[in-house]
Amino acid sequence: MITFFKEKPSGGFYCSECRMSFGELHTTCPYCGNYVVNYEDLLIKEENDKMRPMFDIDELGKNKYAKGE
Repeated sequence: MITFFKEKPSGGFYCSECRMSFGELHTTCPYCGNYVVNYEDLLIKEENDKMRPMFDIDELGKNKYAKGE
């Protein structure tokens, strides 16, 4: 079976199937064992959010200090 992980506003994730919450991202739900369909999307978003402050990139993907962007 498959499931989606959804982000909690307070941080972390929860499974759309069993509604259990947890902190780390997994390829399968640690509680019901279903495969996560949106794992790659969440992983990419998580990595992008970590890199934004490093390169001073805003939410739209533009460098706020570079002219012409």
